Amino acid sequence: MFTKSIRWRLQLWLAFLLVCILSGFSLTAYQLHRTNRLNQIDEDLQRRVAAVSGDVRRRPPFGERGGHPPFGDGLERPPPRFPPPDSLSPRDFRDFREFRPGPREIRLSAQTLSQFDETDTNAYYFAIWSRDGTLVKHSTNAPTAAPVPVRLGADTQPHTRMREPFREAFHFTEMGDCVLVGRAITTDLDTIRRFGLWLFGAGGAVLALGLGGRMVARDARPPARRGH
Repeated sequence: MFTKSIRWRLQLWLAFLLVCILSGFSLTAYQLHRTNRLNQIDEDLQRRVAAVSGDVRRRPPFGERGGHPPFGDGLERPPPRFPPPDSLSPRDFRDFREFRPGPREIRLSAQTLSQFDETDTNAYYFAIWSRDGTLVKHSTNAPTAAPVPVRLGADTQPHTRMREPFREAFHFTEMGDCVLVGRAITTDLDTIRRFGLWLFGAGGAVLALGLGGRMVARDARPPARRGH
């Protein structure tokens, strides 16, 4: 049988080596391409997270909801503590309800909002949760029922996560607010898969050309001349 031929054994070993080399090269190239593409997406997400976080840290001016007056040194302090409502007279209680700071309101700057196109469902979206996990603000194109990221200790570093088909970056501020930015990456994943298929096809073509060329060269070689 042909498997007992030394020539065929060498041919099979050559095919095996080519398959290993091409597979290793293709897998490495695919992984590098996928990693680089996801890194580019993560950089865009984290840049937008930083912009939103900067607006979240900025307190609203005094007189607006959630604002409080600055002090003489130009620094802001926490709002003053008010006495318990049950210790006030009816008139004082009415004044207390009228003038105490209202619920917190987060306002994003026009420059930050320009990075989000809420009319496009595949564009970047954002969501902001307060320390107690309450959703306080989000873009209209944000996916519904998005889970709140889990914070580990006092970590304030930006992180990323994958929720197919979404790639998201999130960050916890020093006050415990969570800022999340994400977008759908279906198109990017399709591009990465097509690149993988192209590598598979190119590797198969190189393997076929390598083995076929060797066989053609062997068959085209003139027979050895017998000695007289």
